[in-house]
Amino acid sequence: MAASGVNYIVYDDDPALGKEAPGIDTVEFVNGEPRPLLSDDKHTLLVFWAKWDKANFHAYEKFADVAAKHADALNVICVSTDPEKSYAEGMLTKEKYAEPGQHLKKMNVAWDANKTVASAYKEVMEELVINLPHAFLINKSGIVVWHEIFRANNADCKLMAQIDRLVAGEEMELSNGPTPVIEDDSDSDSDGGAEVDDDFELF
Repeated sequence: MAASGVNYIVYDDDPALGKEAPGIDTVEFVNGEPRPLLSDDKHTLLVFWAKWDKANFHAYEKFADVAAKHADALNVICVSTDPEKSYAEGMLTKEKYAEPGQHLKKMNVAWDANKTVASAYKEVMEELVINLPHAFLINKSGIVVWHEIFRANNADCKLMAQIDRLVAGEEMELSNGPTPVIEDDSDSDSDGGAEVDDDFELF
């Protein structure tokens, strides 16, 4: 678990692994040729990103590098979850975004209107949110074989090694064990905590 509270570990029983990946037919491409999720008999790396996530702009260079490294076997599609298409386009054209933009320009970039595709992938993960940048590794049969919140310098992130394995025809490394069980002590009043009404909801 990171200091930020975000857990970067992907457990062996992660609900997304082994599921069919949702299509991306509704996205609008702003860089590269429009393409479906699967094409050219290649695997796909699908990355959700946004302009506001400035702290992780450096990740785009890593994605561009792996796109070049495995160009014969891997399509990389970066899908913006920004509220307007102009945000994604600006990352490619505005001078102040020249550094991250130069790397995005080397990949297929699309915009997800109304976050339609992102919502479909949240369902695959059985999560309420997608932390960015979030990468999904999808084999040429359309199955999610790995996904993670990508951080270039985090030891819990295994994306690049998993891509190498997939391209080499090897199995994914699953070594984190099952998701830890969190003890439910909501019925215990031993700590003196106040009883919570059953009708209480958070919005």
